This record gives sequence, C-alpha cells and structure tokens, in this order.
Amino acid sequence: MSTSHAIPSRLDAPAKFLIFDADVGLAFGFGFLTGIVVLDNMPIGVLLGAGLGWGWSKIKSGKHPAFQWHLLYWYVPWSLRRTPPSFLREMVG
Repeated sequence: MSTSHAIPSRLDAPAKFLIFDADVGLAFGFGFLTGIVVLDNMPIGVLLGAGLGWGWSKIKSGKHPAFQWHLLYWYVPWSLRRTPPSFLREMVG
C-alpha cells in the first residue's frame, strides 16, 4: 500500500527549506539578496549567503532548537518580553 503524502518521523520536526533548516535557509537568502541588491554581484551574493548559512549552522549546532528566539529575547533592542518588570512584586491584586 503506497501513501501519497510524507509522514514526519518526529512530531516536533523543525521546518525545512529544501534540505536545510528554515533558519539556515533564511540566513542564506538574506546574504544572497544582500549580495545581489547592494553589491550588484550574484557570485558575491552566493558566497555571502553560503558563508552566513554555514556560520549560523555552526553557531546553533548542539544548542536548543529555539536558540534563535533566545538570542532575540536577550539581544534585540526592542522589547519582546511580555512579562512585567522584576521590581513589580504583586502581579494580581
């Protein structure tokens, strides 16, 4: 009996872009488009995208699957925090 759709092997499988994780594909796409739009040079864009994708995959290897969200939480200048400041002791009441 053949199936016409793919069955994921894990319930929490990360999102994929072709054969890469989605965040690595996004890093490659950012470098690629930056090279094409800003530098007006496609080979430089491919190299820049490949370098960014490779670098991001090396940074996140061996870490939590949501590592990029942890980085955004701690290092982005705008507030992604939905918790009140720590000096507020009474939450309800």
